[in-house]
Amino acid sequence: MEVFEEFIECLRSFSPGQVAVNARDLLRQNYNWPRLVRRFLASQDEDLFIRNVRTAHIPHVEPRVCMLHDEPDRFRVILHVFDLLQFRIYWNEGRMGPHFHHFSFSTRILRGSYFNWLFKNNGALETPRLEFEQQQRCDAGTVYFISWDKYHCVLAPEDATMSLMVRDRQSYNPGERPDPNYTNDMILCTRDRMLRLLESAPAEVSSRILEI
Repeated sequence: MEVFEEFIECLRSFSPGQVAVNARDLLRQNYNWPRLVRRFLASQDEDLFIRNVRTAHIPHVEPRVCMLHDEPDRFRVILHVFDLLQFRIYWNEGRMGPHFHHFSFSTRILRGSYFNWLFKNNGALETPRLEFEQQQRCDAGTVYFISWDKYHCVLAPEDATMSLMVRDRQSYNPGERPDPNYTNDMILCTRDRMLRLLESAPAEVSSRILEI
């Protein structure tokens, strides 16, 4: 794969609702993912990048969410970056913990690492009774898929850990989450940081599939 656009074209070939699970096999391929992502990110129009980030932004959580590509009602491609200091602030404020998503997804760690805790839910989706299942260490090259209703929790990320995520279409509506304090300058500073980090990320790392 020479350009990131080829990856997007491959994603378009999958049926709606099945994009994320099939993306796992694409993400496990040993391409130079940091270089592919960096070139695509650097080529994006500034205004388009800001619009995409605001569309997918979730306030007061880590990692920072930056949407690279959107196919409405089909899939989204997301780039994540962790800020360890901000993660610790949110953790101490009680904002971080076990959660489910409004989409199924596959992800590949591009640099850094974190621990992923998985839980069995013995209750209902919004009134859970969680039972710890397992802990998984996710390093650069780790690839995994999680169904939208699976409870999990990311812990102890290395600073500047980055991941590439493919999200399926929405399975659950979380409602609007505007963040008027997230300025355009902040968004562009995050982009510049991502570009620097991708440049120093390991070029080709052997993939490791985690079964969840």
